[in-house]
Amino acid sequence: MQERKRVVIIGGGITGLTAAYYLTKQSHNIDVTLIEATDRLGGKIDTLKKDGFTIERGPDSFLERKVDAKQLVQDLGLDDELVRNATGQAFILSQDRLHPIPKGSKMGIPLEWKPFLRSSLFSIRGKVAAFNDLIIGRSEENGDQSVGHFFRRRLGNQVVDRLIHPLISGIYAGDIDYLSLNATFPHFKEVEANHKSLIKGLRESDNQTNKKNQQGQFMTLKSGLQTIVNQIKAELPQESINLNQRVTHIEKKNDSYTVHIEHQNEPIEADDIIMTTPHRVTEKIFSQYDFIHDFSDAKSTSVANVALAFEKDAIDIFLMGQGLWYLEKSNIELQLVLGLIKMASYNTRRTHSSSSVCRKTW
Repeated sequence: MQERKRVVIIGGGITGLTAAYYLTKQSHNIDVTLIEATDRLGGKIDTLKKDGFTIERGPDSFLERKVDAKQLVQDLGLDDELVRNATGQAFILSQDRLHPIPKGSKMGIPLEWKPFLRSSLFSIRGKVAAFNDLIIGRSEENGDQSVGHFFRRRLGNQVVDRLIHPLISGIYAGDIDYLSLNATFPHFKEVEANHKSLIKGLRESDNQTNKKNQQGQFMTLKSGLQTIVNQIKAELPQESINLNQRVTHIEKKNDSYTVHIEHQNEPIEADDIIMTTPHRVTEKIFSQYDFIHDFSDAKSTSVANVALAFEKDAIDIFLMGQGLWYLEKSNIELQLVLGLIKMASYNTRRTHSSSSVCRKTW
């Protein structure tokens, strides 16, 4: 008989919950203990139901291309809850003007020349720079690089600063000149390697999946992302969940670990540890080890959301579009603004028939 193992998961956000769910589901020889420092599970996921509205105080959707997220929803039996965002016109607010995002672009990469060349968002010089992608060939860099460096080399600064940066920052809430390409958009690196051009490669893939690309790229759940958290919690053994327990430090002893909990005399022994805490918390827990201090150089980005509800007849002009992004790297103050009034179909479907809710994100 195989010896049972005890796995301790530190952090009860969506990463820790997902790890606990699949470990419990896939192995009968593992005892899982989930430790969360606060009084609730879900981490940044936090859905508020108020006055008939469903409001996300944290993330409000996930990219469909992140297949693990959709697979988790399906494994939890929540397929019927999935909804997709609309595919209407979105805008960039730049230099006090609203500029429609050029049709035929994918994450800001121009795949159709006519809409791109007619766009008021870019100067002639900026448009010419984008053609560089067609002639420079693949990069010789084998290691990781920043998202900003990758796109600037191929499409020029103007397309990056005025279009790609606002769109990507609205997803990752960080400066793309410091975001890892391998961690966020590895498929773009593959496209470059296989086709020597992002535009050529993405055009080819779009032609092969034309029908699918007419749909929105973001998905969420009708009743909010908190539904995922609640469903995982319901399927885990309740005795495995430990709230309001803060890990102070962890010691490694031979092939096992000792987990020390604040205000508890008896530590928890574990065969394996899974850390799903923010890097600052992880650094404190393992502060006795020199290797962990590399985390000190990693920067965090804060995000604030404000949800606003209006009568629909008061904001008809906004219903003409799907979203509005406002970000100029040349203005420090505006770097704080990642997404302004993000209105997608899954938001309006989950609210009053006579009202609409939108989110403002800094």
